Amino acid sequence: MTRSRLILTVLLTLLAAPPMVSAQTPLEAGHTPRDPLAIYKEVGINSEQEAKIRQLSKEYEDASRVRDERVRNLMGDIFQLSLQPAPNEATVLAKQDEMNKVQAEKATERVKLLLNIRNLLTAEQKQHLVTIMEERTRIPNSSAQSAGQTQK
Repeated sequence: MTRSRLILTVLLTLLAAPPMVSAQTPLEAGHTPRDPLAIYKEVGINSEQEAKIRQLSKEYEDASRVRDERVRNLMGDIFQLSLQPAPNEATVLAKQDEMNKVQAEKATERVKLLLNIRNLLTAEQKQHLVTIMEERTRIPNSSAQSAGQTQK
């Protein structure tokens, strides 16, 4: 396979993958969307905390939309480059590096959002949040392990 065909194949896969993945979301399966503030309401936030969390989330979403648009544009640029018989490798890689940077910024901003939200909580609410998170991520033991049996 030639280098340009390989690049084209990879790019087409990248462009097609997100719609395929999003088609498998719970909304498509008939589930109702979960309130993103549900876990914070569960720990007992008050209306002032809720308003601040909503504001932080809105700011994150607004910035995220800009980053998402930038990534889409970069993907389009890379795709257009891949249609050339011999795309300039440095140019393609520079576009990919820029796209990686934007995606990393988005991930970092999400972590900052979660930390900023946590900083709005009282000590008791933080502890309750941690407890809930631990309970929801706990992996249940198999029945054989929980009964103290070992497999040979």
